[in-house]
Amino acid sequence: LNAIAAANSQKAPLGFELVHTLTPSGGAVKVTVKTNIALKTHKLQVAVVTRYKHLPNLPSEISNSNGEVEFYDAMNKMLPNASGTQLNMDANSEQSFNFTYQRGADKTWPEGQQYIVVFVQDNNTRNILNGGSSLKLYEATMSISGQQFEYIGRGATKTKTITLSNNSNADLP
Repeated sequence: LNAIAAANSQKAPLGFELVHTLTPSGGAVKVTVKTNIALKTHKLQVAVVTRYKHLPNLPSEISNSNGEVEFYDAMNKMLPNASGTQLNMDANSEQSFNFTYQRGADKTWPEGQQYIVVFVQDNNTRNILNGGSSLKLYEATMSISGQQFEYIGRGATKTKTITLSNNSNADLP
């Protein structure tokens, strides 16, 4: 517990600025790494991830299916490839990396569902120094006036006022 507490009290050794732009055929990614430490034995890993895909016929299309038809946060591709990008950065420096990708033609690449996960990993220890994502989650809140659950007899009606709110600082898509 002491080692965990000591590690948690340390500042992150690096940070990211991540810009992900969707295009009609895929996307463009710009990752700017800002580091407080030398990154000589580290790799930048960038993954294209699909937020959600529903494939209702999948169990009948593949043998040995487990029956799963909904897929959340499935990785589609690593940029530029599975090996990542070797870093060679001095302490207190900043470097930008640009990538592009084409959406695959199969069912696992639904348009507009991609986001980016980025992290820096030490080649020797396999420890991840820091990570980030371009995923933006929006959450509308709903409230109901009066009791939330009420008995409604056969043939009867009840009227409720429902309020839907956007508590973020951006429009809900």
